[in-house]
Amino acid sequence: MTDHRILLVEDDPLISKSLSLSLPFAGFSVAVCESFQSGLAAAQQQVFDLILLDINLPDGDGFSLCRAIRARDAAVPILMLTAKADEQSAVTGIECGADDYIRKPYGIHELTARMRGLLDKREHRPCTFGSLRVDTQKYMAWCCDCELNLGKREFLILSLLIQNNGAIITRDQILAATDQNAEIYDRTIDSHLSHLRKKLKQAGATEKITPVYGVGYRLESE
Repeated sequence: MTDHRILLVEDDPLISKSLSLSLPFAGFSVAVCESFQSGLAAAQQQVFDLILLDINLPDGDGFSLCRAIRARDAAVPILMLTAKADEQSAVTGIECGADDYIRKPYGIHELTARMRGLLDKREHRPCTFGSLRVDTQKYMAWCCDCELNLGKREFLILSLLIQNNGAIITRDQILAATDQNAEIYDRTIDSHLSHLRKKLKQAGATEKITPVYGVGYRLESE
């Protein structure tokens, strides 16, 4: 089973080190950023299943970073971590687009339970991008409310593109999402993308899959 990919934006080295060591045992792989700018760059360039976001950062604040991330990705769950105990901070975090809020100090079991709860909610709700919609629980996809007839790998690729909300995905991320043998499947990615493009066009989709030379692919609205 592939670990859930987590982005941790936290400037406290003790906390980031502790979570980097403990979360993998709970099935999470962790990428750590220690600043606003590095966290934003990571969120824009990579696909994460969930983001853990501290409020106090050396070059900005978590509220602003949450807004910036949410403007590009409406689907990724965001769990804010903070030492602030006042109610207004919690309200502000939710208003900025966070899905949940946990105060320091917290126990690792409470944290992982909240993380799994957010991931379960994401996996059970449809994701949309323009005229396209996918339900990863039911393995169903639609264009303008008309169901698309997709193969399993076509569906997984489309789901990844939609969940990434217009950001670039790499061929390695496609391989990881479809859990395939790289030596065999890498040669068929172009074929699956070609079939998927054709089906989207036939369905009248206003979105297209655009290659980014030397990097990967992204979903764009025409």
